[in-house]
Amino acid sequence: MVIIILQFTHGAAAGSLYGLLGIAVALMVRGNVAPNPALGAVATLSALTAYWFADRLDLPFPALVLLGMLAGGALAAIVELATVVPLGRPGVLRQTPFAPMLAAIAAWIGLDALAGVATGPAGVSFPAGSMPATVFGSDDNILSLIDLFCLFVGFAGAGLIHWMLVGSRFGNALSAIRYDALAAALGGVNPRRMLLLASALAGVLAGAVGVCAAAASSLAGGSVGVELGQGLIWKAIATVVLSGGLATRNVAASRVLSGHIMAIGLLLGIVENGCALTLPQHMPLTPWQGDAAAALLLLIVLRPSGLFASRTPMPPR
Repeated sequence: MVIIILQFTHGAAAGSLYGLLGIAVALMVRGNVAPNPALGAVATLSALTAYWFADRLDLPFPALVLLGMLAGGALAAIVELATVVPLGRPGVLRQTPFAPMLAAIAAWIGLDALAGVATGPAGVSFPAGSMPATVFGSDDNILSLIDLFCLFVGFAGAGLIHWMLVGSRFGNALSAIRYDALAAALGGVNPRRMLLLASALAGVLAGAVGVCAAAASSLAGGSVGVELGQGLIWKAIATVVLSGGLATRNVAASRVLSGHIMAIGLLLGIVENGCALTLPQHMPLTPWQGDAAAALLLLIVLRPSGLFASRTPMPPR
């Protein structure tokens, strides 16, 4: 029973980070442009920024998360300004419609290379005193403070984004752009500025996810390297695909998307950790590559538009 509780809490904590990064991915999806995989590298570099400060200054962990969020927002904005904005102009899109996606992939490769140079082949680990290492449950190790912190960050971030999409001008403008960018521009919305703000906000979320995931990995005896962001981004994209985030362009449906993505993220995290109890130790596949990946492929085949995709038809233009 203790092992089941431990796996469930670890899975829920990891799933909340998958869901929050999935929300960040969904914020950067616009039109027919594919999800931006560079957010995974943004999460890694944000974690490395926090590590740099943790290694030199005696800062509390919430301050390190805040620094990672600031670094993530700045990096995502730079990527948007340097790649997506110049190549997203109408003239360029008519000639090469996949230019923004190719630019995002190039940015992802470049940022991953930068992270690899910063960490080296062995990776880095957060100093022991900079992370919340408290464990609840005595020797049974039922619940750790880092799990609670990850859950708090995930749900607080998802709640904040939901509030912004539902109850602010930013959410109205972003929904209008996703529905019809030209009509939104004619209505007084600056699509380029709003998408830059959305990218910066996505980077802030990615920064928080990266620092929390890096701290959890360090506490478990692992290291922080390029693999951190690579593993996170594909699971985050999976939450967006399964929630219908790529197929949902209905304005009302897009405003509840954050809750759907978080629910899928929690499910993926719990399934991923639960598979560790069911897979034989000698199998060469990790839980994500095995049972969870098979379940993901099955769901995509059965429901390619996502579990929560809106069935409301788009109005004729």
